[in-house]
Amino acid sequence: MEIEAKYCIPDEKTFQRLLETAALAGFEAGPWSVAVLHDDYQDTAAWLLRAGGYACRLRRTAGRYRLTLKGWGEVSGAVHRRIEHEADLPGPLPPREWPPGPARDLTLRLVGDRPLHS
Repeated sequence: MEIEAKYCIPDEKTFQRLLETAALAGFEAGPWSVAVLHDDYQDTAAWLLRAGGYACRLRRTAGRYRLTLKGWGEVSGAVHRRIEHEADLPGPLPPREWPPGPARDLTLRLVGDRPLHS
């Protein structure tokens, strides 16, 4: 289960104030960093994952690949709650070649041998 809050920073002044904040809403702010990543969302040509209530994201960060199968879940204000299954991959692979686990099992159940596309 993933629970995350998503917020939008409205302007540069607010952004600068947040960078200087040591704590927010009772949470201590850690060191800031920049991450360069590439997200590729995939599904079958017939959108079978979407029809089954899921989205499949392949995220590449610094040469590493992380597969995430996300359920649609529910949203209340800024807080999102959803089922999420993840697996590390050596690169873009078809679902049958993913490591054994819930992400692979659920994807194969929903799409069978149909290929995934961006």
